[in-house]
Amino acid sequence: MQELGSTLHHSKQFVLLHLVMLLGSLAMISYLSCAWKIKLLVIVGCVLYSVHILKRQRQWQYIRHDKSGWWLTSAGKECNIEISGDSTVTAYVTVLRFIIPEKKFKQTCVIFKDAMDADSYRKMVVRLRYFDSKKINEALSKDDGLFQ
Repeated sequence: MQELGSTLHHSKQFVLLHLVMLLGSLAMISYLSCAWKIKLLVIVGCVLYSVHILKRQRQWQYIRHDKSGWWLTSAGKECNIEISGDSTVTAYVTVLRFIIPEKKFKQTCVIFKDAMDADSYRKMVVRLRYFDSKKINEALSKDDGLFQ
């Protein structure tokens, strides 16, 4: 089996979904029956949190899988990750829950379909959905042409 690797681009679907959620939140805040100063404070908080979420989404730049496991690259540093069983994999979006061995808590990487080229996304979904890590590592060591 070949190594899988792809750059994670900025997802337009993620930005659109996040913008709709932000605008909905702002609309609900505008209908609150409280002082305008409190509304303004909550609106500023929502906007700052949205900026934080958008920046955090860009944290991971590259994903790859080889004989030694799954790897994510952030700020030029490549991290070996252990994918958790509570990850979600669909045809349109993948929510990877993983542990970096030297970190204590689980982390999350949301990958929308438009964040990588279609062929790489398809290969990643198949590997994540249908094979456990032992089967993938066995197939990688055989190099029988699977996923080429």
